[in-house]
Amino acid sequence: MLSPVGSAAYLTGFPKVNNPERFMPDIWEAAANFDRRYRPSAVAEAERIAYLYPAGSGGEETLRHYLESFMALVDRASAAGMAVHVVKLPVPPRFYAQLPGEADFDRSLGDQLKLRGLELEDYSALLPEARYYFDSDHLGRQGVEALAEQVLVPLMKEPVVVPGQGTAR
Repeated sequence: MLSPVGSAAYLTGFPKVNNPERFMPDIWEAAANFDRRYRPSAVAEAERIAYLYPAGSGGEETLRHYLESFMALVDRASAAGMAVHVVKLPVPPRFYAQLPGEADFDRSLGDQLKLRGLELEDYSALLPEARYYFDSDHLGRQGVEALAEQVLVPLMKEPVVVPGQGTAR
């Protein structure tokens, strides 16, 4: 038999509404590593690539699926009157070189963007030094600050000139 306290709790929903865990801060698990400096590791990079791409690039059908989904998002944002910038964020060069099907992805994405009067703003090689990352493929605090200063803030104000790539919109 249920106790009177248990019955009252069930009927009122009070414990759910006043759950003390709802006041806990929502903190990203990797936030503790955000100030850490990455030491490049071929093993860690290979494990990360294997985790992200267990079946390689996935082939044409996978590429088509992701492009259709992404371009639907771009179209929706454009239809809502938003200025759209498609930006590839920096990653370490050794990690980037291992990404399966990246050239095909870039080419296909670029073609879709051109149809919409947009271009791919590729900053993947902008911050090659390990000091900008806290793991194999995520910017750390120093990397985010450099990206904001060199790309994101100017991008919001005026065109940005990327060495070797011309003017980004």
